[in-house]
Amino acid sequence: MCVNEMIRLASQIQALGLPEEQEEVLMVQAADLVRFKESYPGNLELVDPFSKVSIVSSEAITAGVCFYGSEDKGALKLMLGETRRLKRLKRVKELWFVYVSGAGTGRESLNGIIDKHRIKQLCSRVFVLNYNAASVQLL
Repeated sequence: MCVNEMIRLASQIQALGLPEEQEEVLMVQAADLVRFKESYPGNLELVDPFSKVSIVSSEAITAGVCFYGSEDKGALKLMLGETRRLKRLKRVKELWFVYVSGAGTGRESLNGIIDKHRIKQLCSRVFVLNYNAASVQLL
């Protein structure tokens, strides 16, 4: 992982003066974002890494990126609602859904989540980020 970028984002998060629980959520989001940026095959620029849905720019496209790991089940509806809001406000042209996988996460559960929440209808691109292997796959 790009340690310098993570340290820079962590410093910015700590400067926000948020309660510890919110700070921890943003730290996890920042780590996912840095790993995704490293693994993404193109060039990504961080536009707004600290909103509920991270905003990035790639090849003249501004995208809202919704990160989801198996431990985030309660937050999924909130994130998907925020992605709809961002698109309606025209802050982003595309919505990307990134399933963050690690040890023990299966493709069956991912397919169930995608179908249940109609993610392929809502999002322009769906990725699987293997956090441990630092690889990303477009579905």
